[in-house]
This record gives sequence, C-alpha cells and structure tokens, in this order.
Amino acid sequence: IDGAVKSRLSQEIEIGLPDGPARIAIFDSKLRKYGFRLSDKSYRAEIEKKSEQMSGRDIENFIKKLKEKLAGLDYKEIGNLKDDEESRNIFLQVLQDNELLLVEELRQKIPVEVEIPEKIATRLEDIIGYDDVKARAMLQAEFIRSSAEDAVLREKYGIKGKKGILLYGPPGNAKTELTKAIAKENRFYFIKVLSKDFASDCVVKQLENLQEIFSQALRLSKITSKYEGVLLFFEEFDSLAGYALNSVVRGTLLDLLANENGIRSETGKVLFVAATIG
Repeated sequence: IDGAVKSRLSQEIEIGLPDGPARIAIFDSKLRKYGFRLSDKSYRAEIEKKSEQMSGRDIENFIKKLKEKLAGLDYKEIGNLKDDEESRNIFLQVLQDNELLLVEELRQKIPVEVEIPEKIATRLEDIIGYDDVKARAMLQAEFIRSSAEDAVLREKYGIKGKKGILLYGPPGNAKTELTKAIAKENRFYFIKVLSKDFASDCVVKQLENLQEIFSQALRLSKITSKYEGVLLFFEEFDSLAGYALNSVVRGTLLDLLANENGIRSETGKVLFVAATIG
C-alpha cells in the first residue's frame, strides 16, 4: 500500500496466524458438533506443532479432508474416532496429504524444482573430493535436524543455529550435485530456484515469488512428518542478489534471510544454500 495512503490511516493492526493454543481451540470449535475434542487427546501437542502456519480457513479445510478420508474407512464419521492412536494416525495422514498438496501448489505457482530424497540419485560418496566442504555442510544440516530440546539448550547457552551456506567457485564443479546429496543424506525436501530465470520477471513478480518461496518452504518444513526439513537452493545467486538488481528486491531478500521469525527461526527447519561463480 502506498505510504501516503498508509499515513492517513491512524493505526496498523496485524491480524497474524493463530498461535498453538488458538489453533487447538479452533480445531475444537469445528469438531465439537461431531463429539470430538482435540484438546483432550494425548497427541494434542504433536498436532499443535504440525499445524503451525495454518490459518483458521486452513483448519476448516483440514476438517473437510478429514471427513472425506473417514467416509472411505470403517469409521465413517469423526465422532467414531475413539482410540487415540487410531485417530492420531488419521490426523497425520491428512497432514501428509496436505504436505503433498503444498508441494504441488509450489511447483505450479512458481518455476521451482522440488524433489524428495528418494528421487535424488546422487549420494555424498558419489562426489569425489571436497571432504572438508561435505563435513562443514553436514554440520549445518545437523542444526536443522536437531530436536526441540537441542534448540532449547542452544538458546540457553547463546548458541545461534547455522542455517545458511554460500557455495562459490567456477561452474561445473558439482555445487548443485553436492547440494542435492546433502538433501538426500539428511532426508530434506530439495527445492531448487533458478535465480537467473527468476530475476527476469518484473519487480512486482519477483517480490511476490520471493515471498511465496520463502513462506511456503518454511511452512513445508514445519508441517512435514515424512521428512526432516527443507533444503532451499538458489542457483546462480549472483543474478538475484547482485548489486545490479532492483534495490527493493535486494532489500526484501535481505529481510527474508535475516527474519528471526522466518527461515532463521528455531522452529523452522529450512537450510538455505546459495551458489555463485564469484
């Protein structure tokens, strides 16, 4: 919104996404008519964590998909889910279905490549040399895969998690294959962005795509129950982050990389990797 227009509005009030307790309350309000309370379940905390980044509408859509899944099973209706372990498994199945939809949506909206670990052919042992590079990169990946308890300990002792790598060097030296191998070894989704093609869009489109890529990568990393996180890879990064680029886009990119509530957050599991020739 234009700054002159915003200056004439006396207050700006952010309507953010619901926090954990609010999400559980929304689930309960939607499920009450079926005689089901998520807040009473032993796996409540797990669903609270996996539903991070969900809006009220997302939760409503989740329950619609839950009903559709149950219609094809012996349970038929949500109210028939009595056993905690059985209902937990079905909730997680619907979350996994949402995960697949999110991946497909990302592929369709933005020109990115998304691969799952099983589909990546290259392993670290297939790449000759670079032992020090491999060790340093794998150490970064360990921060992403670490448990919530490890994150608490890091915060207690003032240790900041490492979540970014810049690979540089002449073309043809396996930077992309190395990155793919890291994703495979650590069971990360591999999301590849071709910065060169990305930067050819108009400024508005670049900004929209940047926001979408970072927000969806973060969301995917938080809801995934099948994999350990997301490796977000920007190839030919100099074409996107170079000084010749529009300052607004460059500033937005800096904000997205530095945002403590974004990919650098302790709850997010995104390893950002960029590659450049210089």
